[in-house]
Amino acid sequence: MIGSGEFELDRQPGAESRVAGLGTRRGGSRPPRRKRRPIDKALRGRPHDDRCVQAVSPFRIALIDLCFERGFAAVTVEALCRDAGLDRAAFRERYADLEDCFFQICRRELQRNRRRVAAAGAGLGEWRARLRATAYVLYRYLDEDERLRKFALIEVRAAGERSALLIGEEIEALIDLIDEGRAEATAPPTLTRATAESLGGGIFNQMYMAAGHKGPLPHEEEFVPKMMYSAVLPYLGAASAAEELEMPPPPRTGG
Repeated sequence: MIGSGEFELDRQPGAESRVAGLGTRRGGSRPPRRKRRPIDKALRGRPHDDRCVQAVSPFRIALIDLCFERGFAAVTVEALCRDAGLDRAAFRERYADLEDCFFQICRRELQRNRRRVAAAGAGLGEWRARLRATAYVLYRYLDEDERLRKFALIEVRAAGERSALLIGEEIEALIDLIDEGRAEATAPPTLTRATAESLGGGIFNQMYMAAGHKGPLPHEEEFVPKMMYSAVLPYLGAASAAEELEMPPPPRTGG
């Protein structure tokens, strides 16, 4: 358990992070169809989606909509097929059950974000520059669409163990990246991985709490610099942490 306890990470062997682009562990290598809702445009129309959307499955759109409207626990295969405009046979061809459907869709969404992270961090050698780029990509991804945010951060907790582990991997990957700060020349030797676990857990818990509120997230410049301040402080000191409060947001990139 990390941070304020909203997320619990799987500490069993093999549950380590496999999220590309966020960081590495120490010692490791680097029937009728209803009217379309706004999310259709969000999923199809982003200029930076390219490979990630491919042919958008009607089940993806319908599931994200239904989770937003009623919560995953109240979703049924009947409702999902109705909203998707497909029959049960089409559902069974793709998924074993509703939890499997959620897992596969959530995994694709997270993979889309990983590609963005990798693109944003490409060519950045400095630890805090990579951490800053990752923080902005993550925050922008969550701020893009309220439905997707609820799907990925809130409803995932009710969608079975496999889906919950996906988010656990995201948290672990952020922790891995934060923990790289111990390799900085100014980092006190007394710091341990527990420092990064506390910081990473706290960041995700703040996002989890924000995701529970309706409407857009606070502006990125109100959130990310403060997050960076907290993350950098133990490793680089007060002066470098204060610099993060004045750092302009990085440009938005495709990918």
